[in-house]
Amino acid sequence: MGTKFELLMDDSVVIRHPRTKEMITLHRIRALSSFGDVKVGDLGGYVQSEHNLSQKLEWRCWISENAKVFGNAKVSWDAKVYGNAQVYDNAMISDDAKVYGDAMVYGSANVCGFTEVCGSAQIYGIAIVCNALVGDNARIYGNALVDLGARVFDYAEVYDNARVYENAVVSGNAKVFGRARILGRAKVFGNAMVYDDAEVYDDAMVFDGAKVFGNARLFGKARARGKKRVHR
Repeated sequence: MGTKFELLMDDSVVIRHPRTKEMITLHRIRALSSFGDVKVGDLGGYVQSEHNLSQKLEWRCWISENAKVFGNAKVSWDAKVYGNAQVYDNAMISDDAKVYGDAMVYGSANVCGFTEVCGSAQIYGIAIVCNALVGDNARIYGNALVDLGARVFDYAEVYDNARVYENAVVSGNAKVFGRARILGRAKVFGNAMVYDDAEVYDDAMVFDGAKVFGNARLFGKARARGKKRVHR
């Protein structure tokens, strides 16, 4: 038995793994020590095993409400998982990250820094999200990286080897993929697409169905909108 929390064998739920459909038994956790905002005796969320949440008292990580963490997933440092969130497979939630709402993090995804993942957002594959906000119905997957104050929300998708960072915003139904880079204060939204090796940066915007691709560079206060195609 750990010193931070225990599994309540008489308080469990059986769920079906979202991907494999295997039936899994999860147990509610109860705090054995006080740390951060958690007090001795507080009930937490559900885990499959003690592996899913660090037992280190110097770390204030916690799983609460109806949140579920299972498989080889791990919550550590000062991270929080709560609401109806699910974290599973080999996913890692660490640092001061928060995963909540109906969000899901799975595969071998890594959520770290001061990230917030909320709404019905999903992060999976080997994607890394650090110091960013991912919300609503956004999807981050493949080998994508979202970092350094970036925000991805609405129904936007970032995938493949794409990178979104430095306060950039991807929203609406926008898609960023391939090896594309969105950075600075750039915004990609609406039904826009940025892909291949394209880069959008500074205060540039891509929106209303525009496409930026190939080796194109869109920067400064440039605007690509509607049926505009920018490529090189």
